[in-house]
Amino acid sequence: MTTLPSQNMQPVSTPWRPGGFWILCLAATLVGLLLAQPSHAAGAGDSTIAATTSATTKYVANAGKDQTGCGAVKSPCATLQYAHNASTDGGQIIIRDAGSYGAVSITKAITIRNGSDGIALISASSGKVAVTVNAGSDAVVTLDGLTLDGYGRALQGIVWESGRRITIRNCDARGFTDSGIVLRSITPMPTAFVEGGLLTENGAHGLVVAASKVAISASATGTTSVNNRLAGFLAIGGAGGSIASLDLLRIKAGGNSRGGNASVDAYAQNAFITLGDSFIANDNSATAEAGGTLCSYKNNYGNVSTSCSVNWH
Repeated sequence: MTTLPSQNMQPVSTPWRPGGFWILCLAATLVGLLLAQPSHAAGAGDSTIAATTSATTKYVANAGKDQTGCGAVKSPCATLQYAHNASTDGGQIIIRDAGSYGAVSITKAITIRNGSDGIALISASSGKVAVTVNAGSDAVVTLDGLTLDGYGRALQGIVWESGRRITIRNCDARGFTDSGIVLRSITPMPTAFVEGGLLTENGAHGLVVAASKVAISASATGTTSVNNRLAGFLAIGGAGGSIASLDLLRIKAGGNSRGGNASVDAYAQNAFITLGDSFIANDNSATAEAGGTLCSYKNNYGNVSTSCSVNWH
């Protein structure tokens, strides 16, 4: 316990006061420290920062220009594709302000992030894909804060064809003639994370996880998939034992399956979905069919028809 001093206590000594010699020493030290700081007035510090970040970070903006050397804060590129092509493997692209930045085909490890307070719009022409990821076997890709709009003519929002890991964070995908997000990487042991985001008004599915040549593992946390013509969340098992595994946590689904499919659907043998703390609207269902497996854990609300129950908490 700390003992508080008595109000009657008196100081036992006189506080030390520095003499003139010590004041001069202190002043000299402070002057030396100030002189040692970089001169921002001359731009030296700013140029050092720019040189450090330009190798790994590219900026795009509405007023940017796609030209050799673009990508710095003060001379951004205009499109994601140009900035991507000029980026180093493992770099990042930051969208500086709201606007439309065109489709992009990703072939390397990279992060694309919306750094503005507005909408960073990614669209594609008729029958095309807004974001295609066809990266190397060890590539890690992150997409953060993007809005993908097919305007009723583009085919798909995000298609992951190859790469080791992808994170899709707070990205919306709407209005595509097929599906909003398709995860089907053929890289051995691919892993995908979908965090947040709204998938809506797509002509087929909201989110698809499909195993083809290899097993694929994916999760969606806090994602909403509504008003898609077929399933909101779909896992499709592959032939030859390739497993499509999809873990759904705190998702919301409703208004889907206008084509007669379930809103959350584990389809075909080797398709596995785990569903927890999620809400399925009464006009929809969560189910497994054609040999798929749907496991419920924690608490789920709505029309959930499981083929197994797991006591995970």
